[in-house]
Amino acid sequence: MDTLVVVGWIVVVCWVISASLRWLLEGVAPRPVRYLIRVIEGRRRVAPSPSPEQVVLLELELRRIAEGLQLEYASAQPAKAERLRGWFIAYDRVLIELCESTSLTPPRRHLPLSAAERFAVEHSLVGSGRSW
Repeated sequence: MDTLVVVGWIVVVCWVISASLRWLLEGVAPRPVRYLIRVIEGRRRVAPSPSPEQVVLLELELRRIAEGLQLEYASAQPAKAERLRGWFIAYDRVLIELCESTSLTPPRRHLPLSAAERFAVEHSLVGSGRSW
């Protein structure tokens, strides 16, 4: 009976370690954590809807950042990768804010988003009538 308990604890510890690593590296929370987050978010009060001006300002900010990204791609200055990373983090932050203001659920809060997540967010925003 004691060896069964030890083996059970080893299995639990291995699962916790693997789930924690997946959460840290890939941004995918374990199923119990996702369930708790949904329960907690369901109990929160609904925030008042943003004004149309705020949504337009976020779209204008996205346009400005996208133009900055294009200029950075065309530049030949040193440390280009670091500046591009900064632009992408700013772009992703505004994308997430725009998602929240239009009642779309953002994929995750960790920045920067992956290219696939960024594309999915942009696709859902364009599908909901947003443009930048």
